[in-house]
Formats: sequence, structure tokens, C-alpha cells
Amino acid sequence: MNLEKMKVVIPIHTSGYFATVDGDKADIRGWQLQFIEDGKIYFCTSNKKEVYSQLHNNPNCAFTCSAGGYAFRIRGKAIMVRDKEVTAKIHASIDAQVAAVYPTPDANGFAAFYLEHGEVKHSRNFVSFDRFTF
Repeated sequence: MNLEKMKVVIPIHTSGYFATVDGDKADIRGWQLQFIEDGKIYFCTSNKKEVYSQLHNNPNCAFTCSAGGYAFRIRGKAIMVRDKEVTAKIHASIDAQVAAVYPTPDANGFAAFYLEHGEVKHSRNFVSFDRFTF
């Protein structure tokens, strides 16, 4: 498997759990993967949230989800999107629940980021995990 194949298995807006580092402790919360494109896994948040500060202090993070009969463990370094056009494109793809919080790309500190220098571990039916890097 690779990111292109994973993109077929994991639908946009897949829910899972996102972990960051807060000082010397792990912090985890429910989260939504926005989409996978051009070798990048995109997410969004608010620059007013604690998670945003955590990612700036330590960009190492992880996301886990299940989709299409697979379990996925994804980890990498968060890179904030600075390009307004890319941010607008990501905002245009968010689902209604997220759009209710961020009605425009400029609302409530909307911020997008993607993972790079990462690794994906995946397993069908939790039998054994294979991995690839991106």
C-alpha cells in the first residue's frame, strides 16, 4: 500500500483520533482527516486552540482510524499551510459539521496543516501490520 491506494480506502472526512505532545505527555482527541492529495495528508484546526500551539512546539503527531476493513496508524510532522489559496481549497472541502465552526477560511482562526516525513502502519483485520513511509 501507498498514499494513493490509502486514499481510495480512506474516504474524505474520516473520523479518528489525533495525538500530539503536550510538554512531556501525550494528548489525544477525536479528529477528522480532511483528505489525501499530492503525497500529503491534510487536517484542519484553529490557531486559537491548544492543539495548534502543541504542534508549533513539537510538530510530531499521529492519527489513527479504521476504514475499508483496515486499521491505520499514521504519524509524521505537522506542516502548517501558509498559502491562502491552498487554505481556501482545504476549507472548501470541509464537511458541514466543521464548516459550522469555520464558515469561512478566515473565521475563528481556521488553520490547515498536512503531515510529512511520516510513516503509515496498516493492517487488514488486525492480523499483522505492514508499513510504508511518505
